[in-house]
Amino acid sequence: MKFKFLLFILIIWQTGISQVGVGTGFVGKQKRLGKKHQANVKHKLEDFKKTKTIFILSNVYDKPTYDSILKAGWHVTPFEVVKQKDFSFNDYAGNQYSYAFLDWEQVEFMKNNEPTGNAIVRAYIEIFMYDFDNIKKQLSKLSKKRRAKKLVDIFEQNKKLVARFFLYPTGDFASFMVKNDPSKNNDVNKKLYNEDLLYNYKPGFLKNYFQKVNNLIQKDQVYWMYVKNPEYLPELKNLKKKTLYVPDFVARKFNGLEREAKPSKAFLDKIFKNYDFKYKMISSDELNKKIMNNEPIYYLMYVRASSERFVSVVNARTGEIVYRAYHKFGYELKPKHISKLNKAIQKAAKN
Repeated sequence: MKFKFLLFILIIWQTGISQVGVGTGFVGKQKRLGKKHQANVKHKLEDFKKTKTIFILSNVYDKPTYDSILKAGWHVTPFEVVKQKDFSFNDYAGNQYSYAFLDWEQVEFMKNNEPTGNAIVRAYIEIFMYDFDNIKKQLSKLSKKRRAKKLVDIFEQNKKLVARFFLYPTGDFASFMVKNDPSKNNDVNKKLYNEDLLYNYKPGFLKNYFQKVNNLIQKDQVYWMYVKNPEYLPELKNLKKKTLYVPDFVARKFNGLEREAKPSKAFLDKIFKNYDFKYKMISSDELNKKIMNNEPIYYLMYVRASSERFVSVVNARTGEIVYRAYHKFGYELKPKHISKLNKAIQKAAKN
């Protein structure tokens, strides 16, 4: 009976898990847990802290690389890095485990309950748990036939999302995802896990992302992904004197999914025309080295998830996000977005 149950888990993982929606829980400001949500969220975080987190990440980097960045920035749970080809849910099914998966989703726009042919495509790393006790309980009440039909829904109902951060697909990969049927996602998964097709997927960037998530969970803080207005920390004032490093992929002019131009310093200068402080374009590889060398720098992180744009300034040593803004309906950074960053630096310097 146990073997059959674990086999069901393996089936659901291979066929349905990548189709995950983004709910209203991602909208709002960073804050301490309020009374209304404290019991529910804090209980979930307490459960999470009791687990061992299994990281299944891209094959672009080897296990020692992931072990190194996680040892530097992930302390909230014990962890194990497992290569995708070696991962079996039969070995890691139970409430004692949580999971960090590289994943993607394609969400199609609907009109009058009919697909429009337009879709949002996102790639991300998601950290989550399952309530296996409840899954077993629900499955035990169903016949074999009903179990097969309800399996996806039952797992989704019992999935406890802890954290997610978006990755920035290259134009080629975004186009590939759009053209592929999401119900037949093996080709997309293979490409996602085996090719270097994500702009912000570097060991240094991942180290900072995991540092930030780790620190938020340790402090029992919620941190909404979609902020209505730019937010910043007092530390942002340091950019009045320090150089802001900008990865070169920010300087790619967007001309459609398959026609992203090469990085252009002239294009970046146009975007930063309203920025009053020092900045420097740098390759992602060079910036990655600076982060991994623990240099005391700040860098701009820009992520586009379809037409949604996320802008942040990161402390490379701590992973702290000292500025962040969300801009919808567009494909590039614009001077007005950097103007908001400029104003935030000025305000931080006055306080």
